[in-house]
Amino acid sequence: MLPIQSSISAYAKVDPLGRRNTPDNLKHAFQEILTKRESAPNTSDKQFLRSLNSEEMDTIKAYNHQSSRSINIDNLSDEGAHNLIAAPGDLKDLNNDGLVTVGEANMEVFPPPGQPDGVYVAWLALSPEAQKNIRHEADLKWTLANMGMWDKDLGINKNYNKNYQTIFNQPGVSFSGFVDQLMTQRIQQNNIAASDNFQNIMDDLTHFKNELIKHKL
Repeated sequence: MLPIQSSISAYAKVDPLGRRNTPDNLKHAFQEILTKRESAPNTSDKQFLRSLNSEEMDTIKAYNHQSSRSINIDNLSDEGAHNLIAAPGDLKDLNNDGLVTVGEANMEVFPPPGQPDGVYVAWLALSPEAQKNIRHEADLKWTLANMGMWDKDLGINKNYNKNYQTIFNQPGVSFSGFVDQLMTQRIQQNNIAASDNFQNIMDDLTHFKNELIKHKL
């Protein structure tokens, strides 16, 4: 279990769930829960959650931006339970579907967890605007890969039983190769509907790829 402030994990510095501006008192309260979790290594995440009092559960909800949600532990997947009590550098996509489940909420997180540190170091070399553009491209690629989940009238198709398909960790495809796929996708989308931001996005993707190549990724 990683501490909230990590000088080791590059992924923690990426701040994948936007926790950087969390108030210090809430960070401290959550850190106490992480410390308590470390002292119970033989307890599952769900068992640990059941052992917490209402104040500690409120801390977990607030830290994960889920204050308006009730946490029904019986409804949680192993991944959802783990990520509720995970430090930013310890998020996991346990079922490898390309989403990060926190509680019962599925989130498209980019860069995804579980990558070599060089991916995150390369990402941190980009501007916030470049990161935003590339995240949009990755989100689009995941959505296009999982079109069966959508119903044109109802939104998410509740009868869609196919497992979500990850777009990451493809056999034989490096992370810079994945960025190549995003560039091809952007060219194809631009051929369908030209975007004023096309060249900026291509430049951002090229920058990211070059940073990845520095790390032999």
